[in-house]
Amino acid sequence: MKALGLGVALASIATVACAAQPDPVLTPMLGTIQVSSQPYMVEGKLSGCQYVYAALIQDWVYRKGQFLKVDGSIGFVDIGGSLGTTLKVVVNEVTVSPDGRFVFTPSPPSRAYLLGSDYSTNLDGLVQATPSDTPGALFSIFRAESTLNILMEAAETNKTTVVFNRASGGSDILMPLELDVSDTQPNGEKVRSTDTGNNFASCIQALLKDKQ
Repeated sequence: MKALGLGVALASIATVACAAQPDPVLTPMLGTIQVSSQPYMVEGKLSGCQYVYAALIQDWVYRKGQFLKVDGSIGFVDIGGSLGTTLKVVVNEVTVSPDGRFVFTPSPPSRAYLLGSDYSTNLDGLVQATPSDTPGALFSIFRAESTLNILMEAAETNKTTVVFNRASGGSDILMPLELDVSDTQPNGEKVRSTDTGNNFASCIQALLKDKQ
């Protein structure tokens, strides 16, 4: 029995060690990979503005530090004649196959929201959250007033935090985004630009002008 117990303990240690082993290709890419500003057009008219992001993080909440590729968007849009905010979160588990290929497995969250630097969230303004047609995605709509302060802070600091859970779990994963990262080089060097924030601000001004 002692031998069996020791074997289980060693297996557990080996599993943790394997999960914590840094990947030489993925580790330099950790964090925000890319953010761009894009208009949301409907029938030839400007109907919203969005940050479109891609990031790579480690999941220490559910998967012992294994990698997650997270894509999506943060939007300020016209929804049925009223302004609201949207959040799309697309989660893929990243694993390495026996032949060395990266495998992306969709793993949609059931809850996603934004977090401000003062720990306030927009979750209380959630109107609807539904799975998207994109595998691994959750699309959430919020009342605009619940998110305005967070978006204003993001515009000033070029930073915000997307929060989501895994498989209906109670614990949430925090994913900081650097909104001025326009690209990431293969060595992990971040390319930064003020264009993304400027373009988003210009889009918002145009959108509000159309609504007056």
